[in-house]
Amino acid sequence: MVLGIYGSGGCGREVRDIAELLGTWKEIVFIDDIAEEGMFKGIERMSFRSFIQKKKTKSAHVIIAVGEPKD
Repeated sequence: MVLGIYGSGGCGREVRDIAELLGTWKEIVFIDDIAEEGMFKGIERMSFRSFIQKKKTKSAHVIIAVGEPKD
């Protein structure tokens, strides 16, 4: 099963760290419609459209990891 983390900023990277510790997913990818596609911090990064086209989304999990912490 694949985990798509929507957002490759700080929040997304923290979610990735937790997901890796849990070990539930066979593959983890970043989904980011703004940043360039390719490898990022050792993980594949792709647009949402690419994610839908390349991954078996019927068995995928997606988590939204976009936000700005309040001061």
